[in-house]
Amino acid sequence: MKQTREDRLLAEAYNEVHNKTEQDNLQSIIKSFVSKEGQKYKDYDCKTVTRAFVNWAQQNKIPVQVILLAPPSGEFLEKHPQYKGSTGEGNTHIMPVIDNNVIDFTARQFGVNRPFDNPLVTPVNNLPQVYGKFGYFTDKPEWFKNKSYWQGPLSSVPNDIFDNNFKDEILKEVYNRIYLLEVALSNANIDKFNKKYQTNLTSDQLKDTFDRFNKQQPRLAIKDIYGYNSLQDLQNAIVVQSNKETIKSVKNNEVNVIINNDNLLVVEPLTENASVLYGANTKWCTAGKTNNLFKKYFLTDALVYFIDKLHNKKYAIICPYSRQYSYEPLQGYNQQDNEVPGETILHQFNLNWDKDIKPKLVSIEKKLSTLNGKYVQANVNSTVESWYVNGKLDRKDGPAQIYYFKNGAIKSQAWLRNGLRDREKAPAYTEYYENGNKKQEMWYKQGEATRHDGPAQIDYYDNGKVKKMVWIVHNIIEDTKYFDNNGNIMSGKLAEAYNNIIKFPGPAKTAKPNKPAPKSNKVAQFPAQSELSVPVYPRDDKYFAKHGAPEAINYVKQQLGSCCSVFGIWARESSDNTWKRVSRSEVTKAKAVPEKYNELCMYDDFWIWDNNKKFDINMRDVWEAMVDRESDNIFDQTGKDNIGTAKQRAYEQLKKLIFRFKASKEYKDCVSKLQK
Repeated sequence: MKQTREDRLLAEAYNEVHNKTEQDNLQSIIKSFVSKEGQKYKDYDCKTVTRAFVNWAQQNKIPVQVILLAPPSGEFLEKHPQYKGSTGEGNTHIMPVIDNNVIDFTARQFGVNRPFDNPLVTPVNNLPQVYGKFGYFTDKPEWFKNKSYWQGPLSSVPNDIFDNNFKDEILKEVYNRIYLLEVALSNANIDKFNKKYQTNLTSDQLKDTFDRFNKQQPRLAIKDIYGYNSLQDLQNAIVVQSNKETIKSVKNNEVNVIINNDNLLVVEPLTENASVLYGANTKWCTAGKTNNLFKKYFLTDALVYFIDKLHNKKYAIICPYSRQYSYEPLQGYNQQDNEVPGETILHQFNLNWDKDIKPKLVSIEKKLSTLNGKYVQANVNSTVESWYVNGKLDRKDGPAQIYYFKNGAIKSQAWLRNGLRDREKAPAYTEYYENGNKKQEMWYKQGEATRHDGPAQIDYYDNGKVKKMVWIVHNIIEDTKYFDNNGNIMSGKLAEAYNNIIKFPGPAKTAKPNKPAPKSNKVAQFPAQSELSVPVYPRDDKYFAKHGAPEAINYVKQQLGSCCSVFGIWARESSDNTWKRVSRSEVTKAKAVPEKYNELCMYDDFWIWDNNKKFDINMRDVWEAMVDRESDNIFDQTGKDNIGTAKQRAYEQLKKLIFRFKASKEYKDCVSKLQK
């Protein structure tokens, strides 16, 4: 039924009145809470106020839920440190929800000008826009169920993302100012500490304990350093809270959690940051905040930390990826960095490396995707320095990868951006001989071999003189020149073909033909088998004539004239360069599509081209290879021989090759030389 204008206006009026009624009801609920019950909580944090409001709403039969926001991401907090919590990391934020409207009584903690009596009200759908400014909705931590927020009844919030048994807490800025006074390492406090816990510790021995307590104090259940039953209870509380904060502060892609239960946490750190956090309070070289050697082991060894929750102890096992057999010993360390057999550590927790740990380790490929910064890999023969950004080789101010010889001399340098070879106005890849002279230079732009103002590839002899130059644009080779040690262009290559172009005034003639050619025959007499330097095939002239070789030879001459020899060399080098340029995976994909694979193979028959032979002999051998290949393809497809169809297909391929050659730089140079 079509809606009339009157119906639409009536619906709009109803919605306006309905929404206004909802808003009036919500404001009435808020006013009723803040004017009575809520006043006693106006200085408290979001958890305390939310719980108080939920209890009040339930007592008054008002349907209410809560929404819990996951902490801001690490990247956001680095850019906006003012939103870090009291421990230096981001905090969750909880608020009550009525009729899909979120009520924030503590928005002033974010710098919003909203007193307790006039809370910030936001529709649930608009939360990302409003609270995204404070860093929320920028992360989905694994410990938070891989979500950015949770919504439901307060009593149903999962315990692993929110502790419902919290004590009332004053809002942060008030609480810190009045109640949370830092415990100073004064003589009076040291004496009081030693008396309370019956110890005789010095200021140096207590400094770490005081520092860690002050950092975790806002989150500890007992906030008085002298309020614990024993020193062990105090240290346990600090360690437990530190572990919780560690898990929350490490990003999902920074650590691989292998085992996590009430007694044991087993992790594989994937970044130096995670290694430092999970290795805190140990003397491991991979957990230090300075001179950290984590990256030394990252690509060669599996590094696994075992955190004993019951006894607050930590162990580490380093297993080289080269380990092949289960009987090979594992290298382990205790918290003081004293060596302990890895098997002893595993036995303590009733674990087996090959069954319980190894299958859950992160693969080398995935570890590579987490790389950032400089990494050094070394063995007895060479050393490699690599710079990564988000798992890809990348460096702005120098080569992103450097290989060194055993003697310390540079073997090669590669400039890369975002994983692709790339450099402006200079070679992106340079390789050296051990004597320090250049071996090769390559110009790249965004991963493509290309250069417009000179050769994109230059190879050198070990004496420093140029050996080869290749002109490449967008991975397509346009010209190649070879040089000897004296700087002269080598014989038998394209340059010589330009200088010694064979003249073909007409059909080729032989001094003593085996048989006189018929008057109507305009096809050149093919050279006799005896003229071949190496008689590969015991076939006579009749065989080649039957397969159309004379016609093919004459066709090329008619199309290209004196540039015939250049055509042969161009096709042979195109074959070589095609297969050098194409990867195995590309070949595999091309084989699934006959047209694409034929495109890759179209130059292959010219690999037998020999500059030391006459053009007619070269072209005869190439034509025979072309026809034979097509004949084999036809037989594979039909089970029958059809020489006529094979010749026709070979002819079509030859026409395509000549068409491409005429568009090439080599043909244009040849024609230009002939016109001079």
